[in-house]
Amino acid sequence: MKEYKKNPSGEQKEFLNAEFDRIFYQSVASDDLAVILGNIRKNKEQLLRVLDHPAIPLHNNTSEQALRVGVIKRKISAGTRSDEGRNARDVFLSLFQTCRKNKISPWEFLGDRIEKKGLIPYLPDVIRQRAQSTGPPPPLNYYHFYRWDFFRNGLFQ
Repeated sequence: MKEYKKNPSGEQKEFLNAEFDRIFYQSVASDDLAVILGNIRKNKEQLLRVLDHPAIPLHNNTSEQALRVGVIKRKISAGTRSDEGRNARDVFLSLFQTCRKNKISPWEFLGDRIEKKGLIPYLPDVIRQRAQSTGPPPPLNYYHFYRWDFFRNGLFQ
């Protein structure tokens, strides 16, 4: 699959489809294994979607890492005391992650919005422009999301 993504071709696509069928459509003696293979066959379209759209990542690491930040914060703080607190945490975490992914300082963004300066464009416009011009942003260094890092760098005063 990695090689196909680098240089997709119709011939390789047919070969990978045939390999999928060879591996997952074989007869097996174990009922448990037959159920597992059946479930994989049901998801063939999703599993091989990259053959039609080579830009799709072969993994979900980016999504997993984005979720990890919220899970760690929730575990460290033992959750929130109310639904409003949970919503506020989720909104700010989403805002921070979106800003960071688009190389915008979340603190400068918040200051710009609070002071109504209008120097930083709306995030949907930034995302749309970036997607049209350069494709997806590079992976993030999530190290900068942890509260202690903000303290260490003097971002919380």
